[in-house]
Amino acid sequence: MRIFLTLLLTFCIFPADVDGLREIKVGDKIPQISELKPFEGKGKLILLYLRSDDPKSVTFFRQFSKAYNSRKKQNFVLVDVNDQTDKRVMILYDKLKGEKKSINDPERRIYGDLGIIVMPSLLFIDEVGILNSLIVSYRSNLGLFFKNHLLALEKGENPGDVYKEFDKKLEKRKFKRITGQAFTLIIDGNYQLAGNMYKKAVEKDMENAEAGLGYGFALIMQDKIEESEVFFTEALKSKDSKRLKLGLYLSRSITNPSDENLKNLSRFSLIEPSFFPAIYKAAEILQGNGKTELSNKVFKRSYRVLLRTYRRNK
Repeated sequence: MRIFLTLLLTFCIFPADVDGLREIKVGDKIPQISELKPFEGKGKLILLYLRSDDPKSVTFFRQFSKAYNSRKKQNFVLVDVNDQTDKRVMILYDKLKGEKKSINDPERRIYGDLGIIVMPSLLFIDEVGILNSLIVSYRSNLGLFFKNHLLALEKGENPGDVYKEFDKKLEKRKFKRITGQAFTLIIDGNYQLAGNMYKKAVEKDMENAEAGLGYGFALIMQDKIEESEVFFTEALKSKDSKRLKLGLYLSRSITNPSDENLKNLSRFSLIEPSFFPAIYKAAEILQGNGKTELSNKVFKRSYRVLLRTYRRNK
């Protein structure tokens, strides 16, 4: 998948015969253009040069506008090579937030000053008029690039490695899929298989408290109480997590239902955000040890979390 994505982005996002601009490269000063003077000294600037009657330019702008409106607003200039801007583009332009300007360049003066090679060309310019980065030409999957370049401009940095960011997203999706499947197995009462899946998740990300709570809870439900307590104790040495503490006091309250352990069990149950089976188990433990008032509160909490999370996503 990584090799395929790399080839796709290398040969599709940036055409092989295009460097970007004819005489300007990243790190160079943008030439003085009279139409841009109102933005001088007003911060960072994003300039999009396009042909508004070209469907690919329209789609390019549509995808960019989504990314742009989701982040901190910068100054924006739209330059259209046509003498009259297409209505589809103007609808998108009107929805952009922040200070902006629309320019028509039918004589291609700005086109020549900037050294545009292909359209659309998107320039990210810093406070002092230096070209921070650029994206040229339309291809699919540009959303990652837009977000990456916008964030880089905000921070005053060079754009990061988009391929690594994509890999991270894939890993997050894979991790979320594993924990989601494991949680479903918990609901179905298949604790051994759920524990195996949560264990894989924990091995992938030792810092993830949700995976840790799931793994330890699966051990508890298999009556491996001592093993679960050891796991939670070790996990808490490297991460101070309220969710892991819920698991720890679940384990301890089964073998040693002291007032202190039960009090902590109630406390951490009432702030657990989503793992309602653990909350419900805590309520049962409290009820079994005569803590009726506390158990009622925790039971109610488990039902609220159930309705807010699991049932809502059904």
